Amino acid sequence: MKKLLLLLPLLLAPTPVMAQQVNYTQICTQYREVYTPGGHDYYGYYYPGKVTSERYVVPCNNTRYSYAEPLQVQPQKYTCAAVPVGAILGGIASYAATPRVADHWYMIPLGILGGGVVGNALC
Repeated sequence: MKKLLLLLPLLLAPTPVMAQQVNYTQICTQYREVYTPGGHDYYGYYYPGKVTSERYVVPCNNTRYSYAEPLQVQPQKYTCAAVPVGAILGGIASYAATPRVADHWYMIPLGILGGGVVGNALC
């Protein structure tokens, strides 16, 4: 009878249920690498660059992280009409400014080149 009284609390206690309880925890981390370029210090000595890695704990949402493409800056596509206009005007001005016909062969290309450079600077 004493043995039965000793076994009775074991049968009524919720120990088998509590023994099977499992708690799942997740720790999600995210890494960030920062590159520090090398260079020269005040005295002219070179110091090398380095990569430092930092780890952050982020919440886990059971979602997959995807790689995001870095944004690429598209160059502006515009046309500047000042370059050809400057080249034409520079060629005409050099033709008019050259008094000798023998000098036209090199003065006109130089006027076209100079007018194109000035027209490019205006854009």
